[in-house]
Amino acid sequence: MDTRRREVLAGALGIGLAAAMSEAIAHAPPATNAASAPTDAKPAAPKLSMGEKLATAATENRSKLDFDGHTFSGPAWDILLREGQSAYFFLLGEEHGVAQIPALTSQLLLALKPSGYQRLAIEISAPVAAELDKAAFSGIEGIRKFIADFPPGPAFYNMKEEAEMLAAVRPKFPASPQMIWGLDYEVIQDRRLIARLKAKAPASAKTAVQALSDASTAAWKQFDATRNPQFIFSFSGDPQLVRDIRTAWENPDAATAQILDVLEGTLETNSFWVKQKGWESNQRRMTLMRRTFVNYWRAEKAQGRAPKTFFKMGVEHMVRGSDMQEVYDIGSLASECATLEGGHSFHVMVVPPTGGMHAQFNPSTMKVDPVPEENLDREGFGFLADLAYKDAFTLIDLRPLRAVLGYDVKTVDPRGVKVIHGFDAMLVLPGSIPSTML
Repeated sequence: MDTRRREVLAGALGIGLAAAMSEAIAHAPPATNAASAPTDAKPAAPKLSMGEKLATAATENRSKLDFDGHTFSGPAWDILLREGQSAYFFLLGEEHGVAQIPALTSQLLLALKPSGYQRLAIEISAPVAAELDKAAFSGIEGIRKFIADFPPGPAFYNMKEEAEMLAAVRPKFPASPQMIWGLDYEVIQDRRLIARLKAKAPASAKTAVQALSDASTAAWKQFDATRNPQFIFSFSGDPQLVRDIRTAWENPDAATAQILDVLEGTLETNSFWVKQKGWESNQRRMTLMRRTFVNYWRAEKAQGRAPKTFFKMGVEHMVRGSDMQEVYDIGSLASECATLEGGHSFHVMVVPPTGGMHAQFNPSTMKVDPVPEENLDREGFGFLADLAYKDAFTLIDLRPLRAVLGYDVKTVDPRGVKVIHGFDAMLVLPGSIPSTML
């Protein structure tokens, strides 16, 4: 509705409302004398702040998730299962490195399989995901071999609990040609991808591919000598090296084109980051991730399929709408795609409370270190996680908070507003355990 039309309607409504009020006043009984009013009336209750209103609504809409160390159950589990069954896409936005999250993912995905879930989308690159999918089909030993071939393995899935999750779920989907989708760039597996390019490069592109390989080898040699993360090739490499390969390699097959997209996207993303252009870096990364998902989806549709998909990625990637870095991430795209398919998406944030433990990747050692959670307050939504039960995993349904918030957002951290509208629920894990290396 255009602004002019809204003004006309508002004016008409105003005239009608004024007439109705005049009529009511004309027939209203005389006003009661103030002196005759009762003197024992109770004082008005103090007006609650928006923060207090949101806290009340969140507390009224929380439930416990029981976990005995092996199996999840309880009221919150029933909610997650019910929401997943009705949704087209289930998006789990996590704080990385929490040991209980892959266990939750495994049990949820297998429980949701009968309702149509067939794909798992994770935060690694597409070409590496294709190989990891094959490795995981052989269980944990297949993943161990995959990591040993090109150490230290793909990001996150060289952690014990994450690898065990893939090993548990992948064999349960034997009919899926590729069950694991990778949507991200590639931080530490560039040598694996370059080796694949070298194995099939035509004569016209061999020199360009060798130049890329030499640059990667030299960078990793410097890293090994110094353990300085700035020499990791994905952060120090020149994206022009990949562009040169594109120029020399005419009509590459689909797998090669995918590798080139990932390498170029990775080097461009991190080139922006090194230059302290954070928004540009995130936008370039999201361009790659969104395009990768679209490619997967088009391939499925071409085969007459549109499988329900379980997404497990970092919190910021799973937001409906613009994410915490003000770019439109996978969560936004998945939400719209679900609508186009006649369904909807369900978005849940899974985090430890402030002070809870998780594992953080150390680029100097290529391993993870246990660290306390410190991001929630810094990101503006710690006040929600603080409402969790202290002794139990707690699911907070965020949807009722939206009506409470309404348009009155001036007194609430805008990032907290983004969480309330961008996620349907928040799952807080008191007593979280940090993941360990495989």
